[in-house]
Amino acid sequence: MKKTVFLTICLVALAATTGKCQTGEVGSTAPDFSGKTIEKKEFSLSKSQQAGEIVVLNFWFAGCGPCLMEIKFLRKLVEENKGKKIRFIALSIDEPTSPKVIKDFVEAKRFTYEHISHAKEIAKKYGVENFPTNIVIKDGKVVWRKIGYHDDINLEIAQYLKP
Repeated sequence: MKKTVFLTICLVALAATTGKCQTGEVGSTAPDFSGKTIEKKEFSLSKSQQAGEIVVLNFWFAGCGPCLMEIKFLRKLVEENKGKKIRFIALSIDEPTSPKVIKDFVEAKRFTYEHISHAKEIAKKYGVENFPTNIVIKDGKVVWRKIGYHDDINLEIAQYLKP
């Protein structure tokens, strides 16, 4: 009897969650956003997707040690994919730091992604609560997501950059 009740509860819980994807989770539609980079260029996820580009997002902040540690791996990823239809967008949640302070910081660290500062609202759209968080978007869908620091982050992301 106890076993039957337990299985029934499990099936009800499973049925209640089946087919529901959280915002920004793998398999979900990527929430659209746009913003101005610290280089003063406009970026729009929907326009990028319409152009057939793969988009790699990196959520970070300046005081995050693991975020800083992965920069060298992310820089390598950008270098290996020059000329391809891939956009690398870093989203800094640092506030109220000015874009110039972030730009100087990024240049000093040689972080070669395009950068959008003051991106807390975008992070919320993607359900980002821990840093760093990396996301790959292809054809309007989140196809890969990783939270935290990993030495081989460039190799993991590279698997999802094939057209």
